[in-house]
Amino acid sequence: MGNHTAKKDLIDLSLPVLEKFNLGLQTKCPTFAIRAGECSIGSLTKYQAHMVYVKCCRLSNIKDEPNCLSLEITVRALNTNNPILCMLDVGWGGDGIPPEQEDLYLLNEEIPWGNLAIKKIENSLTQLKNHFDLCIKAWQDKYPLET
Repeated sequence: MGNHTAKKDLIDLSLPVLEKFNLGLQTKCPTFAIRAGECSIGSLTKYQAHMVYVKCCRLSNIKDEPNCLSLEITVRALNTNNPILCMLDVGWGGDGIPPEQEDLYLLNEEIPWGNLAIKKIENSLTQLKNHFDLCIKAWQDKYPLET
């Protein structure tokens, strides 16, 4: 499967689910800026990639709190005949002290794009969303803000 097929499949499979999830989060978490979307990565590198995501940051930060939380699904090597599912994660940004809730990495190894990768994404979306929810709750509990 080539570049356009993997990118289109990734967007069609994941983005509507993440956009719906995002709308629910915005209602539940008014002190956060939360956004779902998709973007290209590495346009100047040998192995171009595409990502769908939900990203979250706080509108008003408290000292030492994390700068962001993200749910990311990424396919790389789109400019080859062998795209690869390389990221299926929920993770904290690099700054600040995150709550006790740890990052979640669902890929033990990269998966060549095809039916197995698509199934892996389909089977992981609920777990990714649930973990993202737990992380936001832990963030709100550790760094509470009034709305």
